Amino acid sequence: MIIRIDPMDELNTIVHKMRMGQDDEILVVVPEDNKILHDPINMKLLAKYAKELEKEIAVQTNDPVIIELADANKITTINDTSAAAEEEDEEKEAAYTRRQRRGTRKFGYDKLFVLLIIVASILGLAYYHLPKAIIVVTPQVLDFTQDLVFSISELDGVEIVSEKQVLTGQTPATGRKTVGVTAARGFVTLINHGQNDVLVKKGAVVETKTGIKFTTINEVTVPAVTVHYLGDIPIGSASGMAEVEIEAVEPGSKGNVINSSIEIIKKYDLDVRNVNPTTGGEDIAFRIAAKDDIEKAQAMAIRDGERKLNASLQEQAGQRWVLNDTFEVKTEWTDMSTVGEETSDVYVSGVCTGQVYMLDSYKLSEHVSEKLSAEIPSGFVIDADTIVFDNLRLIYDEDLKMGISAWAVIHGAVDTISLANELAGREQSELETVMDSHPTIADIYIESGVGDKLPKLPKWLRIKVEQPIY
Repeated sequence: MIIRIDPMDELNTIVHKMRMGQDDEILVVVPEDNKILHDPINMKLLAKYAKELEKEIAVQTNDPVIIELADANKITTINDTSAAAEEEDEEKEAAYTRRQRRGTRKFGYDKLFVLLIIVASILGLAYYHLPKAIIVVTPQVLDFTQDLVFSISELDGVEIVSEKQVLTGQTPATGRKTVGVTAARGFVTLINHGQNDVLVKKGAVVETKTGIKFTTINEVTVPAVTVHYLGDIPIGSASGMAEVEIEAVEPGSKGNVINSSIEIIKKYDLDVRNVNPTTGGEDIAFRIAAKDDIEKAQAMAIRDGERKLNASLQEQAGQRWVLNDTFEVKTEWTDMSTVGEETSDVYVSGVCTGQVYMLDSYKLSEHVSEKLSAEIPSGFVIDADTIVFDNLRLIYDEDLKMGISAWAVIHGAVDTISLANELAGREQSELETVMDSHPTIADIYIESGVGDKLPKLPKWLRIKVEQPIY
């Protein structure tokens, strides 16, 4: 079966003829002024319908664009030899005309009469077949939006790209550590309420109620209680007392205690008091690494590393789409300051590894176009050049999915043969009713024709489809 495409035919006309044909093998002859198969989507749909109808299809053309798209969709192409055939027909017609002239001269006017009858017959046939009315149809044009969901595993061109970055971070140490450098000194008075002298050895421990300890520097004897007599009569007694120098056990300013704060003596039945404060204890302060300092340096290093990783991965993306929500960073620390370490600056170092999903933008466009085409209303065709999509987002389900908001322009596909059959014999006033029954048609009117009623024969109607404007 041979399907010859008219210059104004749409894809649905070709498909309709394929469905109506009984042959399993179909040759589609494409004229030079019909660009319907220049659209990759139309060529893909042509191959799809041929497969569904179980037809073996071939395309006859010399158009390189159509040949390339046909090869991409595994459709056989045949060189268009119509030009050569037309030239041969012209030569045959010229030869025939010459023979007719010779015949006319030879056989006279009787042959001319026959020729006139033939011409009249041709004109009659032309009158029968040529259209008597031209109907202009404007397809409906709509904005079509759809939220699409893809499983990451079903998308072609998806790749996990990773990158490593050395991390370093440094921040001033804020921790403080105080170290005593000299021990406080002073004197205490030891008081003996007993009847015997008490020998207090060097190194005896005295302390405050708060636990600040001192040791005696020297050995000292504390005399016993002394009784005072008036004659043979005791009139009073006085406890024995001795003063001894002391030094704080731990160096530093905490050994500088106020007077009367030293009240305890270990291992001796004595009372003890410091009449005056102890003095001379001095400290020195050092800066050390605090835990908060190390955590701050780590946060600074991670933040800087993530920024550099993200910039490097974006450079690698090229024309690919980067799914930023999948960006992950893992950090391994190799060295850092120790908490409590004496230092002026805290440092950390390590390695962070970042990874992110990337996908081929061209292949993603194909997926979107294919899925969007499957969602459009029946009777409409999508314009692949108008497809745009954004709002890429991840959906964490049983498996990782990606959501996309897609938008495109769709326009009605007009079946000119079916429409001609429906319009044949109709009154002009019925056009609006026909249009209302076809949601794919935005407008319909008679461009040329005679009278208010359309011809009864569909072949006398020419349906001219205006290209949608958007």
